[in-house]
Amino acid sequence: MIYSETCLKKIIENFDLIVLKIKNEIVGYFLINYVIESERLNEVKNQYFSILNDKSSKSVVFGYQILFDTPIQNKGLFKSTLTKILTIFKAKYSIIVSTVSKSNIKSINAHRNFGWKFYDTKK
Repeated sequence: MIYSETCLKKIIENFDLIVLKIKNEIVGYFLINYVIESERLNEVKNQYFSILNDKSSKSVVFGYQILFDTPIQNKGLFKSTLTKILTIFKAKYSIIVSTVSKSNIKSINAHRNFGWKFYDTKK
């Protein structure tokens, strides 16, 4: 997804962007993406509410990205990094809903190993 300057400014102003560094070198990022309204985002929201029928007052965010630079991918950093990041966001958000492409087996496995629940909504 391409983020406009305005969208990135909103994400940064809301403290929903974390830059991942190792030894003062930027190696990735994590961001909560709720600022870009799109047809796909609305589809994900509708699917979430229809599957889980959860219309409580919980703070639900739809969409996040985590990216590691190629040299550090598959080095076992996903779980520890995501654990730390989600600890930061627990005060703000009760539930994070996102999508993972069926072709992205590495991401699916990483999220599954972390304990995320998957709901297959695309036929």
